[in-house]
Amino acid sequence: MGDKLFKTYREQIEILRSRGLKVDKGAIGVLQTENYYNVINGYKDLFLEIASPEEKFKDGADFDEIYALYEFDRELRFIFLKQLLKLETNIKSVTAYKFSEKYGHGMDVQDIFKVEHFQVIISGKNLLSGKPVADPFVIAKAKIIDGTVITNEANKPNGAKIPNICERFNVKCINLEQFMEVEGWSF
Repeated sequence: MGDKLFKTYREQIEILRSRGLKVDKGAIGVLQTENYYNVINGYKDLFLEIASPEEKFKDGADFDEIYALYEFDRELRFIFLKQLLKLETNIKSVTAYKFSEKYGHGMDVQDIFKVEHFQVIISGKNLLSGKPVADPFVIAKAKIIDGTVITNEANKPNGAKIPNICERFNVKCINLEQFMEVEGWSF
C-alpha cells in the first residue's frame, strides 16, 4: 500500500460520498475537531458492505450515524475511565495500608507509594495494560528489610528514577556491575 496523500476536508468528504456515505455540511466541522481517521477508520466497519471487494458503504449509511457511534464509544470510555480511576485509588490505598500493616516502619513506606512517579507507575491503566509496576514495591521491601535495590537505571538530577527514590528514602541502590563486584563475580 502506498503512502497516503494529504486530502483537504472537502476531498475527504468527497471520498466518503464516492463510497456511498451520506454526508451533510456539518461533517467538515466534525473532521476539523475529531479527525477523519479517529471517526471514520475507527467506526466505519459496521457501515460497510461485507461482500463488496472495494470499500463501499451500505445503502442509507450516514456520516452522522458513524459520528454518533464514535461519540457513544467516547462517552462509554469516559465512564469506564472514571470508575477505573476510583478503583486505582482504592487499590493503591489498600496496598499501601496492607504493606505498612504487615511490615511496619511508619510513614517511610507509605511515602514511597506517594512519590508522583510511582503514582503514575502503579496507575490502573498501567496495571491493566500489563506494564511493569514493581518499582515502588521493590524499594519499599528493601527499605523494610534494610536490603539493596539493584537496577540499571542511572541517577538523574531532580529525576524520579529508582536510584533517585532510593537515595531520597535512604535505601541502598547499586547497578548490576556493582552487584557483581560485591558478590565477587568475575568473567
